[in-house]
Amino acid sequence: MVLVTELGADDVIDYKTANIESELNIREKYDVIFQASGNEYEYVKKYLKGNLKSFFVTLTYPLLKNFDDHGSVVGLLKSGVSFSTEYFKGLSKGSHTIWAFFTPNGPFLEEVAGLMDQGKIRPVLGKTFPFNELPAAFAQVDSGDTNGKVVVQIKKDSV
Repeated sequence: MVLVTELGADDVIDYKTANIESELNIREKYDVIFQASGNEYEYVKKYLKGNLKSFFVTLTYPLLKNFDDHGSVVGLLKSGVSFSTEYFKGLSKGSHTIWAFFTPNGPFLEEVAGLMDQGKIRPVLGKTFPFNELPAAFAQVDSGDTNGKVVVQIKKDSV
């Protein structure tokens, strides 16, 4: 809780100790809800303000899972149908769902680096593992109990 407050969060819910829906019910509705992980997110959309400036942003993009489960053609079609359904359902409720995915972008990364230099963005590193402990690094990520990024350190002599 202290970490996210130090990073600038105005309102924090501790998902480990609080009932998230009960906590959301006593708060004002949100302009933006950002979800970085997990698949169960449908229930949080009702906490958006419900105007066309309300956004639900998720990094849980179904395209790769649909490709894995259904193959490339059917997976792409299924993702297109899911996106269209989410988009129009959101518009009918006055909000948007955005599936965010990222590709390398040099100018944007330079901008982010500048914000880091100014102290406006602070990366949070969780734990660093040497390359020969790669399975332990994956286990740490899978545990879901990591504050910050898990880093695997690769040295020339370990490759």
